[in-house]
Order: sequence, then C-alpha cells, then structure tokens
Amino acid sequence: MKRIFICLLAFLMFGCSEGQESEGAKRHAEFKPEQYKPYAVKGKGRIKGSFCIELDNGQERCLAQQLVLLNPVTDYSTEWYERYWKNGEILESPHNAAAARSRLVRTMSNGDFVFYSLPPGEYYVAAVACPYAGNGDKRQPFNYQRWGAKVTLAPGVKSVKAVLEKVLEYEDEEAVEDEEEAEQDGAEQEEDDE
Repeated sequence: MKRIFICLLAFLMFGCSEGQESEGAKRHAEFKPEQYKPYAVKGKGRIKGSFCIELDNGQERCLAQQLVLLNPVTDYSTEWYERYWKNGEILESPHNAAAARSRLVRTMSNGDFVFYSLPPGEYYVAAVACPYAGNGDKRQPFNYQRWGAKVTLAPGVKSVKAVLEKVLEYEDEEAVEDEEEAEQDGAEQEEDDE
C-alpha cells in the first residue's frame, strides 16, 4: 500500500515520464528545512473542496477517484507549483523531506476531498483530472488537466474550502489522432461517393 502511495505521489510531483529521461530540469530554489518545520506537527485544521470540471460537451461533472495533493507553501514548493504544476516543466526529483510533507487523497464518489489534522499555514492544493482514472481503458469526455489553489489555514480556523482553478490542460494525442483519422476516412468516403 505504501509503495502505491509513493508511486502516485511521484506521478503528481514529477509527472508521467514514460518515454522520457528520469532526470528533470535543475531546481533553482534551495530546500530549506526550517520552512517545513511548522508543518511537521499534527494540527486540528482541515482543507476541503470539490473537484468539478467542465466536460467536452459543456456539462459540469464532479470527478470521483481523482488524485488531490496537498503541499505546504515554501520557496521550494512554490517553484514546483509554478514551474511544474502550472507550466508542465519536468523537474529533478524533490528532496525526500519535502516529499514527506506532502499528502495525497482521492476524491470521493461526489468529487469531494478532505485533508485532516493540518497545522495552520499556507498550502497548495493540486488536483489531476485524468480521463482514464477509475474507468479502465475507457476515456472520459475531457482532456488530462491540472487544477490548483493556494489556501491559507489561519490559526484557530478549523476548516477552509479550497476553490480549484484549471492551471494546465493537455490535449489527448490519441483522441486527436482518432479524430484526424475519422476526418480522413470521411473525406475519402466523400470522394468515393462522387
């Protein structure tokens, strides 16, 4: 179970690197352990939200079984959020202590998610809309998307809501190829009909 969690966390933090070299771009921000120290304690706060997106047909759907990551805001994690999460730049592997402070959950059947026992502080909430998650090989009617928010859990506040915004979308190359192939077949059929 722990191995699965680490693989999922790695996917969120570094991206899918199938067919690419495992080394990413050099990080500019230095890992500073003191910036992570406030997040090392168990707190009483929680961050919750709903992960709902617009489908290709314009309808809204709240997504079940999608990955949501919580990452404390530090200089190091801000670089990850800006360069990798929002811009898709593959970065070198993070420092182990930074990765250990991240948390990962899956959305419930109604698209809701909750992170419990959080100390006060600022957090990045990052969610992945994967068109194949929880559905085997059947593609859902949306592209791979990354969503995110920066959330502040103030001292004494028990719960805050994360309002996610789409920060990056990848077009499904396979779906584009299928569409182009269908268009070409249609054009050939028209020629044959003439």
